[in-house]
Parts: sequence; structure tokens; C-alpha cells
Amino acid sequence: MGFRETWAEIDLDKLERNYKRIQAYTNTEVFGVVKANAYGHGDITIARELEALGTPFLCVSSFDEALRLQTAGITQDILIFSYVSASVIQKHHHPQFVYTVPSEAWYASIQALNMQLRLHIEVNTGMNRYGIKDAAVIRDIVSNHEVEGIYMHFQSPENLEIGQRQLNAFEAIVTSLEKTVKWIHVGNAPTALIADKAWINGSRLGIALYGYRVDMPDLEPILTLNASVTHLDHIHAGETVGYDYTYTATTDETFATMPIGYADGFDVRNQVVPVSINNRNYPIIGKVCMDQTMIRVDETVNFGDTIQLLGPNRPAKLIHEATGIMPYIQLSTLSDRIERRYLRNQHVVSVIVR
Repeated sequence: MGFRETWAEIDLDKLERNYKRIQAYTNTEVFGVVKANAYGHGDITIARELEALGTPFLCVSSFDEALRLQTAGITQDILIFSYVSASVIQKHHHPQFVYTVPSEAWYASIQALNMQLRLHIEVNTGMNRYGIKDAAVIRDIVSNHEVEGIYMHFQSPENLEIGQRQLNAFEAIVTSLEKTVKWIHVGNAPTALIADKAWINGSRLGIALYGYRVDMPDLEPILTLNASVTHLDHIHAGETVGYDYTYTATTDETFATMPIGYADGFDVRNQVVPVSINNRNYPIIGKVCMDQTMIRVDETVNFGDTIQLLGPNRPAKLIHEATGIMPYIQLSTLSDRIERRYLRNQHVVSVIVR
């Protein structure tokens, strides 16, 4: 166990159930998106679980994330979403690595390598981040290279009208190809648009694996974030708490300190949402500090009590509505200073500490 009384509990049984539910919702193979430290859940442990569940690809954002998984002993194929320079590929390529073709210029840059690379073309259907729009360019690449996959990324899982336009543009390009491509997959997709599309055989729904999607109501958030009460003290009316005198007690009060702050990914905007101790809500007082945060409590709170910061009593949706911090941000910014405890059958089976 770690030395700091701040930890996340990650339920691997819920991860498995979410994976199977996504398969059922989409009628596709589920690509295991583990970029950004598996959205804060711990990339290596989550990757091993998804590998065991049979995901055809683990998906990461960058080459260093792929290298980290491969070095840790992950053997599943790893699809890299973002640009990787030709020089990095030449020096550090591994057969597990599958590269995105993000542009015509990138494809031209790898021709001089004379390497057998596995490629997936990203089609830009409106996201305007990476990807190729020109159908003729895409057809030319497919004709001249054994392209393994082709994919697109939806701008929103909720706007079905725009989503349908994106899907139509993608389908037009796919059906125009003169060679068969093994994997045709979509990301951030509205499930209502893809569930009956037999020509799509893969989905990358990212945060859905971790329990968050408005169009899949039975998914289960797999992470709870907790800290312990590590200090209790009393203040008198007129005393202040924390930096810059932003909180002044109006009566004699008791406060608790918990060992988590903005350096851990506990955003300063969290101060408007009460935390939960023993199923009761308590307000954050003063500014969220770099390493600690203070709470106004009552006589029922004891030293060592567990504080729930993300979970059933303080859900991500509530935090989002009150602060504007999306679940993506709440999860993916959790720092590696936070201990990760992995559960199966409600028992801790492994622990990751920095």
C-alpha cells in the first residue's frame, strides 16, 4: 500500500461487464482505448484486463504510450492514434505497433523507410483534427499499401443529425475502395447510428469502458476516489482557512484536512461540490491547495474516516453540472501520486503505487 492516504479503487468486474455491454450495444469488436493512462485508471493493469477479454487492439494517443505498454510485457496489437515521426518509427518500431495515417504528407514521409508497417487510415469527416478528406488520396494509399484498417471519429455521441452526415461521408469513402480493408472502425459513435451497420466491425468508445456514456444507461463507473481525514482542528469565529483569506468562520467550527489537491488532479473548481463522509455531505472551505484540501465538519467525523471524492455519493455527473469539469477531465487528470487499488469480487487483488 502507499504512504499517502489518498487512493482510487477500480473495479475490474465492472470493467468486464462494461466491455460486454458495449459489444452488445454496438454489435462490433470493442477496441480497448487506454490512452492518457487509461483515462486515469492505470494503463498497464487495464490493458492486461482488456487483452484477456479479447480486444483486437489496445489504443493509445502517442508512441511513448505504446512503448510503455510493450515494455511492460503487453503482447496485444497497439494502435497509435496520433502523428508519429518517420525518424521515431525508424529507430523504435516494434511489430505490435499499428500506425494511423493522419495525412497525405505523413504517408509520403514514411515511403523512404522501406519498412513493412501496419497502417490504419483516419478519414476526416468533420472532426478537423487529423485525417484525410480526399477520397482519391485514400483510394490511392489503399491501392499501393496493404492497409489494415480505416476509421473515423464522431464529433459527438449525442448529435444524431451531424453524426449521420459524418457516417454517410465515411461510408461513401469505404464503399469506393477497390481493395478490402480488414478493420472498419469508428470512435465516439452514437450507438443508435452504428448498431445495425454490418459493414462496421470495430468501435472505439473510450470512456464508455470506464462507465460513462449517455446512450448506454446501464454502464457502471468503475472508479471511486477516496482520501482519509488526516487532521482535525477547531477554529473560532473570525479565523480564516487556507490561502488568501477566502473563507472566514462565522462561528466556532471544526475543520478536517484531506491529503489531496490540484497537483493530484483535484481541480480547484471542486470546492463548490460537498464531499461525502459516512454518507453525509460536508463543504470544502478555503481554496483547494496543491496537496491538501480543507472541509468544514461536525462532531461525528473522526480522524481516519474515509472521504468520498468521486463515486456514488459524489458522482461525476453532479461534479460536471456544478463545475463544468467533464468526466473525461475528472478521470484523465488524476495524477500518479494517487494509489490505484484494483478490485475483483470486491477484494483488492493488486495495487499500483508510484
